[in-house]
Amino acid sequence: MTPDNIYAELIEAVEQKFQRRVTTPRDFDFLSNEIQRTVHANISVSTLKRLWGYVNTESDYRPRMFTLDSLALLLGYQDYAAFLRHKDETASSDFIKNSHLFTSQLMPGDIITLKWLPDRIVEVKFLGQDMFVVTQSLNSKLDVGDTFSCGCFINNYPLYLNRLLHGDMAPTSYICGKEGGIKYEIRRSNESNRGGNSTF
Repeated sequence: MTPDNIYAELIEAVEQKFQRRVTTPRDFDFLSNEIQRTVHANISVSTLKRLWGYVNTESDYRPRMFTLDSLALLLGYQDYAAFLRHKDETASSDFIKNSHLFTSQLMPGDIITLKWLPDRIVEVKFLGQDMFVVTQSLNSKLDVGDTFSCGCFINNYPLYLNRLLHGDMAPTSYICGKEGGIKYEIRRSNESNRGGNSTF
């Protein structure tokens, strides 16, 4: 089973290298041994099963960068970042099929939680007219009170912020999730009366 996640391209590339699907405990044993033999990295079978989606994990599960770098090395890349750069350079255009959220679907007061690698968590509130304000920020360069404009959030793609007002800086742009993209969750405001958390 190939999971529908931000690492699907890496997983597919590994399976193509060995010309076999990784779907059984024996396959994961083989892959773990190949990583040890080829790049001298110890990646456990249980770690590989979580990455491949063979076992259930938390919705916000993120593997260690060491794991991603080791798999990229197995494919002949310097690290995972080099693998992503290569994918960007070879992919010219495509339709976006990932879940996405347009600001036209929001009401003022709606809260969006954004997460991206390695451990960034930022909460923003929709102000209306494509404008947002940062209300919480963990391990991110964005500060509470920063404002920016954004027209669309797309799961597993980088997020580009425009007209960012950050401290004493002139209005600028900012990218979240440059490697691996972002994950978003929406919490509807009481004012909107549309209730509940959701992702599109």
